[in-house]
Amino acid sequence: MTRGDKEMGSRNKARLLVALSAIAVSVSGTMTATAAPLNDRAGSEVARFATQARDAGLSTTQARQLQRTIDTRLAQMQIGAHQVGFNEIMTDDGSAKVTLSVPGAKAPGDRRCNGGRLCLWAGDFYDHDKVTLYYCKFTDLGKLKPAWNDRLTSYLNFQTKGTKAKFYNYKSGKFQLRFTSTAPHREPDLGRYPGLNNMIDGVKPC
Repeated sequence: MTRGDKEMGSRNKARLLVALSAIAVSVSGTMTATAAPLNDRAGSEVARFATQARDAGLSTTQARQLQRTIDTRLAQMQIGAHQVGFNEIMTDDGSAKVTLSVPGAKAPGDRRCNGGRLCLWAGDFYDHDKVTLYYCKFTDLGKLKPAWNDRLTSYLNFQTKGTKAKFYNYKSGKFQLRFTSTAPHREPDLGRYPGLNNMIDGVKPC
């Protein structure tokens, strides 16, 4: 891990600690009026995530284990990110959302992909961990945690008709285009194509 990676991990961990502690101190050393709202906001999110986990069928122990996983992922992120659901992490710029699969949940993994989106899965037939891409910008999948480079197995390209997504492999020090997908398009199993499964390192939705 590079120094920059360690610093990014430290910043994400610090962001979590600040949100959970919800303590705001003014320059003079006295607590400001913003402390209570921060505490309320943090408490509200914790309660919301706990309710989501319970509704998904997780036990208290499973929910706590999953939250520890989320906290670890956030600390490892190489780009700014925050938790938005009991099993979801969103990058601070809003460009990508990581949805972790939930063993023991009532329903299978999240296989939805709303219109206008490009969705990626680590498993075939839209199963396992998922990444949803929102913006027309290049995404280095290795910077998302758990690291998403060399994991893509299936995807749904539900962007505007005719939109072309580009998929890259990192080789010889640069990202090299391997294949494209023109919306609307779905690929349930890249394992059908020699040399394409579990090898994509970067994606540009359009």
